[in-house]
Amino acid sequence: MNRVAIAFSTCDRVELSCQSIEPFLQPDKFDLHWVDGSKTDAGIVLPTKYRTHGDNITHHSNVRGGSGAAIVFALTAMLGACRAKSHGAQGFSVDTAPYDYIGLVENDVVLPHDWFDKTMALFEQGKTDGLEVGAVSARCYEDRILIQRPDYAICHNLGAGMIVFTREAAELVLQHYRTQFTTENRQTFSLLAGIDIASYWAFRGSEHWLVADWKWDALLARHGLTSLALTPSPVQMVGQIPPLEEQGLRLAGNMLQTTNSERDFKLYRDNLQRIHERKLILPSTLFHRDQIGSYTIFAHQIGALGGTCQGNWKLKDSPGFGPFGWIADSAQEDWDPRITIPIFGPCEILIGGGKDGGQVQITDEQTGFVAKPVLPPEGEQGQIVSVNIPGNVAYRTISIRMNTPGSVFYGIRTRDEQPLVSNWKFDWNTLPHGRTEL
Repeated sequence: MNRVAIAFSTCDRVELSCQSIEPFLQPDKFDLHWVDGSKTDAGIVLPTKYRTHGDNITHHSNVRGGSGAAIVFALTAMLGACRAKSHGAQGFSVDTAPYDYIGLVENDVVLPHDWFDKTMALFEQGKTDGLEVGAVSARCYEDRILIQRPDYAICHNLGAGMIVFTREAAELVLQHYRTQFTTENRQTFSLLAGIDIASYWAFRGSEHWLVADWKWDALLARHGLTSLALTPSPVQMVGQIPPLEEQGLRLAGNMLQTTNSERDFKLYRDNLQRIHERKLILPSTLFHRDQIGSYTIFAHQIGALGGTCQGNWKLKDSPGFGPFGWIADSAQEDWDPRITIPIFGPCEILIGGGKDGGQVQITDEQTGFVAKPVLPPEGEQGQIVSVNIPGNVAYRTISIRMNTPGSVFYGIRTRDEQPLVSNWKFDWNTLPHGRTEL
C-alpha cells in the first residue's frame, strides 16, 4: 500500500498539464491528488479524462484563491487523508494509516518516468550522511544550492513546484505558513552553515519579502531537518514566462565541489544534530519579526492570538505579503464583517481599501479609543495602510469593523510578543468560507 501522496496542481494551461501528467500515473508507487482550480471548460474537463488510470487518483475540483490557497488545500487534504484502497485476498480492503510522505508538484515541471525512486532515495542518502531529511526534490536550481555533495545537493530552497516532505515536515510547513523576508533566510543558513547565501543567490544583498515557499527550507533547518535535491537535475521546465534565463535561473548540472564544502557540510550537519538533541534551540518563527523587533501577525494567523472573525469574508490572494488578505464581502443581508483580536501593548492594524477604497472603524474596547481611517484604492502596487493604536502595557480587545464592502484586512504588527492559544491550528478550514478571490 502506498505510503506517499502527491498533489498535482493545475489551473487551466491544459497544454502544460498534458506534457507533465504522465510521470504521476504510477499507482503502484504513490497516490495522486489532482488539485485543480481551472475556470475554462478544457481545464475543468481534463482531470476527468484520467479516471481510468487507477483508483489511487483523487480529483479535487474548483480549488480557488490562488497558488497559496491551492498549496494549503493540498497539504490539508493529504495530511487528513488515509492511504488508497488496496486489493486483498477478499477483495478491497482499506488501509486507515496516514501517509508518511506528502508531495507537491506544479504542472510546469516535466519529470522523467523514473523520478520517484531516485528522488525518494535521497531520504536514505541523507540519513547515511548523518542528516535527518525533511524534504527532497528532483528539481534543483544552481543558486538554490547551499552545499554540494558528491551525489546530491543540500538546498536552501526547493520550492513548491516540486517537493516531497516527510509527514513531520509537511505539518511544520502548514502550521508556519507565511511569507518571509530575505533576511530571515540569510540569518538561518549563516547561523547553521556559516554561509551567507546573499553572496550568490539571485537576490544578492537586496532585502524584500519572499513568497511563502521560500520559508520552507529555512523553517525545516530551524527544526533540525534538511532539504536535498538531485544533481544534475533531471527535470524540464515548460511554459515559463519569462523564460528561465531571463529570470536568472539555471537548472543544476554536474556541479563541482567548492573548496570549503566538506567543512561547511560538517558544520551544518553538526548544528542540525544539536537541534535534535535540544542542545541548540532557535527562536520561534511562527510570526515574522523584523530587524527592529516588531512582530507581524498576518490575517490567517490571528487565531493564534485568540482572534475571531464574524460576517462574510472572501480570500484575497496576496502572494507577496501574508500571503492572504481577508476581503469584506457584502453577500449577506445583515452585513457587518468584524474582526476582534486580544492584543498586548501598542499595535498597528494593516488594512487596505481594495479596488475602490473604503473606510473601517477600529476600536480599543478597553479605552474607547476609535480610529476611522478612509482607505484609498490599493492600486496595482497593493497599497497597505498602517493605523497605529496606542496601548502601553494594556492587554485588551481591538475590534475592526469593515464599513465598506471590498476593504481588506491584512494583519497586525505589535511591539511586544503576544500570548498564544496553545491548540491553534492553521489549515484550509480556517480560511474564509467564501474562498473565491475577487
